[in-house]
Amino acid sequence: MNPSDIGFTQNTINNQGKGYTMQGNIEALQAGNLNPNEMGDPIRVFLKTSEMDNWGSMTKNGHTGDPQNLINEQWYTLDNRRLFAFQKANIESINVQVIDSPRYIRGQSWKFTTTNWEKDATLLP
Repeated sequence: MNPSDIGFTQNTINNQGKGYTMQGNIEALQAGNLNPNEMGDPIRVFLKTSEMDNWGSMTKNGHTGDPQNLINEQWYTLDNRRLFAFQKANIESINVQVIDSPRYIRGQSWKFTTTNWEKDATLLP
């Protein structure tokens, strides 16, 4: 799937990871020193449906998300950090894992904090 066809569920992305930075990953992907398949399992994606709007908001770890922040019939990720790196590095194709379990997606809905309907996420320091 093309990363540009996948939306963000979160409005912010933490730059720091375990031993890496997002900017470092972007630069390594662009230089060909890092293969998208070496960044872990395929990113998890799901198709947003109108039925999800009935779930209401969910709060976890100080973050409150709501399915109504997402656009119906749009693909979204639950792995925002890797999607961010792939998009910024202009990667054109990645492996994805389609999640079709409403129960699993609902449990992740605290992440649905996007405020611009998935177009971009802000990289935090």
